[in-house]
Amino acid sequence: MPYNRPHSKVEIDVAAFTWATRGLSTEKDWAEWAKEFVYAVATGACDENSQIHKYTSVRLLNSSAVMRAKRLKDAKGKGKHTKTQWEALKLEFNGVCVRCQIPGGKIQKDHILPIYLGGSDSIENIQPLCVRCNCQKGPEDFNWKEYRRANNGKD
Repeated sequence: MPYNRPHSKVEIDVAAFTWATRGLSTEKDWAEWAKEFVYAVATGACDENSQIHKYTSVRLLNSSAVMRAKRLKDAKGKGKHTKTQWEALKLEFNGVCVRCQIPGGKIQKDHILPIYLGGSDSIENIQPLCVRCNCQKGPEDFNWKEYRRANNGKD
C-alpha cells in the first residue's frame, strides 16, 4: 500500500501508528514502512524524541530478528543436519577452511546457498569455512566442499 508523505508531525504520528500497529507481516511491508519512516525522520516530520520513533525503532529491530528466525525455520523444513554430521564434515577436511585452506582458523558452518536466498539447513548445503572467509563470502554460492573433494583437496 503506497504511503503518502505527511505534511505535519501529527500526520506522521497518525500514519506511523497505523503502520506500526497493523501487524506488518511481510518483508516487503517492512521495507516500505522502513523507507517511509527513515524519510520522515530525515525530513524532521518525526523527531527522535517522539514515542512513535522509539516504538518503531524497536519494531524494526525486532522484525529483522523475526524474519531471520522465519527464514531459518523454513530452511530447516527443507532439510536439517545433525551435530555428528557437522563434526564428520569438519573431520573430512581436517578442521581446515575449504575455501582458503589456512589451518588454525576458527571454523564456522557456512550455508553454500545462503538461507536468505532459499537455501536449506541440510548437510549437503553446509561447508566448513573460517570466520574470515565466511564474512567475505556474501551471497556467493560456490560449493568449495565439492570442489575440494573433486580435486583431492588441492587448487
